Amino acid sequence: MSNFDLLALMAPAFVACLFMGLTHIPLGRMVLSRGIVFMDLAVAQAAGFGILMAHLFQVHMFLNVPMMVSAVAFACICAVGLYQIRRFETEIQEGLIGCVFVILASLAILILSNDPHGLDALEALLAGQILMTSWSEVLSLVPCYLILLGILLWVKDSGIGFYLVFAVAITLSVNLAGIYLVFASLIIPALASYKKSWRMAVYVCLISIISGMLISTFSDFATGPLVVCAYAVTGLVFAAAHRFFLERRVD
Repeated sequence: MSNFDLLALMAPAFVACLFMGLTHIPLGRMVLSRGIVFMDLAVAQAAGFGILMAHLFQVHMFLNVPMMVSAVAFACICAVGLYQIRRFETEIQEGLIGCVFVILASLAILILSNDPHGLDALEALLAGQILMTSWSEVLSLVPCYLILLGILLWVKDSGIGFYLVFAVAITLSVNLAGIYLVFASLIIPALASYKKSWRMAVYVCLISIISGMLISTFSDFATGPLVVCAYAVTGLVFAAAHRFFLERRVD
C-alpha cells in the first residue's frame, strides 16, 4: 500500500478526531476553571458503561440508536449527579468524582469478566478504535459536534445545561476514540493554555492530532495511545516555551 493510500485510509479518522479535539477545547477549559478535572473521566466512564451494556446485549453498530440511548442515559445520569455535588468543597467533589469513576470501572470489568470478547471490548473502550471511523460516521458526527458547540455557546458555563452538553459530547467522543484520548484532548490543551489565550489550546490540539496520526500511519503503533502521547509532548513543549519566553521578557 502506497503512502497516499495510507493517508487516504486515515482521512476519516483525522477529520473525526479534529472535530472532536476542537469541540473539547472549550469544554476542557470550563472543566479546568471549575476545578473538577476528574469530571470528564467519570462521565466518560459512565458513557463507556452504557456502551458496554449495549455490547452485553449484542448492539454493536456505531451511532446505533439503542447503544447511543444507553450511553447518553448513563452519561447524563452521572452528569446530573455530579451537578448535585457542586455545593461541596472542591476537594470533596474530586474525591466523590474519583469514587464514581472507580466504581463504574470496576462494574465494567465485572460485566465483561465472563465475556469471551470482553478483553477486546475493554481495550476498545479505553484506547478506542478511531482508525475504524468511516466517512459515513464522520458525516453523522460533525453535525452533532457543531450543534453541541452551538448549544454550549448558548448555555455558556451556567448550571445543569453545561453538564448535560458535556455528557452528550463525551458520549460521542468515547464511542469514537476511547476514554484515554477523550481525557487527553480535554485536559492537556486546557492545561497548556491555562490563563492564556485559547489559541494556544487550538495549536496544541492541531499539532498533536496531525503529528500523532502521521506517526501512526507510517508505524505499527496504535493510533489512539500515540495521539495521547503526542498531546502530552506537545502540551509540555508549548507550556515550557511560553514560560521560557515569558521569563526572558521579564528579564
